[in-house]
Amino acid sequence: MKIIDLDNLSEDQNILINQLAKEIRNDFDNLINKISEQHYNNINWIVSSLASRNKYQSSLFIRCLQLEFIKKTLIENPKNSFRIVTSDKTLSKVLKINFSDNHEIISSETIFLFFWRKLRPFRQYFIAFYFLTLRFLGSRGNINKYKFLKNSEITLIDTFVLNNKSGDDGSIKNGIYKDRYYPGLLENLSLNERKNIFFIPTIVGFFNPISIFKKIRKSNYSFIVHDDFLKLYDYIIVLMHPFSVLNLKFSDSNFRGIDLKNLLIEERNRNCSDFISLLGILYYRFSKRLKENDIRVRLLVEWYENQVMDRGMIKGFHTHYPNCPVHGYQGYIISKDLHIYTQPSYSEFIGGAVPDIVFVTGNGLKNNIKEFCKQVKVDVAPGFRFNKVNRERKYFPQNNNFTILIGLPIGLDDCKEILRMFINYSNQNKTIDYVVKPHPTWSENKIKSLFNNGELSNFSFVKGDFHDHVEKANLLISNASSVSLEALTKGVPVIIIAPISGIVQNPIPDDVSNKIWKLVRNMRELNDSVDYFKKKLVNEDIIDFKYVKREYFEPISETSVRNFLKLD
Repeated sequence: MKIIDLDNLSEDQNILINQLAKEIRNDFDNLINKISEQHYNNINWIVSSLASRNKYQSSLFIRCLQLEFIKKTLIENPKNSFRIVTSDKTLSKVLKINFSDNHEIISSETIFLFFWRKLRPFRQYFIAFYFLTLRFLGSRGNINKYKFLKNSEITLIDTFVLNNKSGDDGSIKNGIYKDRYYPGLLENLSLNERKNIFFIPTIVGFFNPISIFKKIRKSNYSFIVHDDFLKLYDYIIVLMHPFSVLNLKFSDSNFRGIDLKNLLIEERNRNCSDFISLLGILYYRFSKRLKENDIRVRLLVEWYENQVMDRGMIKGFHTHYPNCPVHGYQGYIISKDLHIYTQPSYSEFIGGAVPDIVFVTGNGLKNNIKEFCKQVKVDVAPGFRFNKVNRERKYFPQNNNFTILIGLPIGLDDCKEILRMFINYSNQNKTIDYVVKPHPTWSENKIKSLFNNGELSNFSFVKGDFHDHVEKANLLISNASSVSLEALTKGVPVIIIAPISGIVQNPIPDDVSNKIWKLVRNMRELNDSVDYFKKKLVNEDIIDFKYVKREYFEPISETSVRNFLKLD
């Protein structure tokens, strides 16, 4: 009897999984549209896990993918019997219903993990209650500070404040906010125009909202804290969200001939208390209170990852500020194979949770946005975060050394897989310089804590400006992150590391020549790819590198900024 371990696939099985991910994406989107039909305008549904299509919040896409993988494998091997193993108890039940004839379905979930899973909504609710309580306490008595807003019509720009104590991009240090998301925007406006622009921050990585709210209000940027406009009743409404979700029903739950009702019910129950969904309700309530305070908003710019908190804000403004344009800004470049949620769906569009215009950073990205919903309007805006791709080069690699820069993505599991591969590689190739640049969300110590002492002794860690470091490198290693495309604009080739098990997160679009980048799945391919780029001549593929800059990175100019902000 052959074994299929869904938690530990072989390389060939993982390649098939990635092929199927492309094949089922439209059917999966149609499934979400079908189960959303009764709830298009329901804010609780709009910010729920099931509607999210977000791999960070929902396991539904991966579960559908695994079901299709099993179905295809069994069809192609009709004479074989399989033992199918998964740690997903609910998935195993669906597998038993559909594929138990001649096959053995085993769940490896332990008793501890069973109870841990069942307790998840209660654990998440406790966490949400903790953060909402601190947000409420940190917002008291601040509403009077915003009375001056009534004197003019303002522009609101959604952004993030990161918990990075080093003062890296996106964080506040000594009262100074280092803008990671819209650098160069304010510089292209007049002083009078800047006075009417305010940033609304989503805080990331902070365990004490009270203290960071104080820092945000005292910083050099014009910030508006959502919670300063909210009342106690709003937090009660937010805390009622899980109970509203549990009452939501869905009828058509068929996906490619398999009834997913048990999976849908389990996910609805398990994820009903997720804080990010409650944050979506909070942002929805923010727009309501803003309107009640007679604050006139001429434009909302939403940093648009199409997460449920984005949908809450957009739906709120479409409801309470129906005449206020909403611009969604995708100021990043990301793999679309797994992050399908970044492309809006028809149900989100009908429900008013999609921006009036979605702006991308280059013409080469426009068509992707319309994959699931042709009605979405798309335009090009400056690549604020990427403007350094246009700067004159400051550094060059050393002639006698070959330097590999490892630009780590935000996912810690991905970081660990990439570095684990390079620990093995570096032990056999000691003449290469290995430089690690963590994502701004994580510190050097956090990355090192993933490994035993001494395992990363061959690596040096750096922080600060990514472009300073990539210009000194001969080769960039990454996955998921837009730094891969940024490196290509500098003439630095890229290797994307595929995960051992899971969907490849390759942000490099299909139309970019594979002469300047490679996808690597194992040590043999890594050796071959590094050797390939070591033998490459400088500027050998200059046309291909220039293509990346032209198609994906719109320069910042006064004209492009004013168009983006609807300033005549």
